[in-house]
Amino acid sequence: MTKRKVLTIGLVLLFVSVFQSCSREKELKVYDPDEVLRYEWSFEKDTLTGKKVSYWPNGQVKLIHHFENGRLNGDFLGYYENGNVARISHFYNNVIRGLALKFSERTEGLVETETYYLDVVGKQYMYYRKEFDATGRVINEERSLSVDFDCKRKVADINFVGDFPYDSVLLVIGRYSADFSLGETASADTIRASLLPIEILLNENSVSNDTVRGKCIFFDGTIQGDSTRVDVKTRYFEEVIKGDCWSRSK
Repeated sequence: MTKRKVLTIGLVLLFVSVFQSCSREKELKVYDPDEVLRYEWSFEKDTLTGKKVSYWPNGQVKLIHHFENGRLNGDFLGYYENGNVARISHFYNNVIRGLALKFSERTEGLVETETYYLDVVGKQYMYYRKEFDATGRVINEERSLSVDFDCKRKVADINFVGDFPYDSVLLVIGRYSADFSLGETASADTIRASLLPIEILLNENSVSNDTVRGKCIFFDGTIQGDSTRVDVKTRYFEEVIKGDCWSRSK
């Protein structure tokens, strides 16, 4: 049996034996067979509310997770074995929401990729992804939609920047919740158009917590022109209105 297999088995057995007593402990520490600390858990209650820290074999912090009622909630930090920050993101009920950054292993603080995730009713959805070079310049960007604000006119343009064909689009925009659900206090309007961009007014009906949220449903007929058969693609977007571009109605 290889040393790696022995290490893995030792970790699993030790973790199971310690985890079984979690209801009686507020802090758990898991060591590998070489007595190197690998995991450290801090619990506030039995339903796994607290923080978990994982360590590299050299003792450096590897991962920091936060839990609430058994689900990932809060900031997430990942580190390289040399101690440099590797990843930063934020979880909400096991779903990454908002900005997620990946950093260079060799150059501390240098962002390699920037990904923005949306929480679409509990499912993780990528809004856009950017790649940067060593100078911080964007060298690649993946997205289907962009939102551009005209602050003087108090409008926003929803633009198509994807690479798939479509012949009509349905824009559903309004006061979505942070997870794109429509609760009792939320509302949405639909706008039909043949092509993007679509211009919308920034008002109480289209803005929620200084944020514009919505989705575009794209329709594309078949090559044969059969109107009963269409391809459908849905793309979501979320943009925070910065500065003085938006002010709530009095």
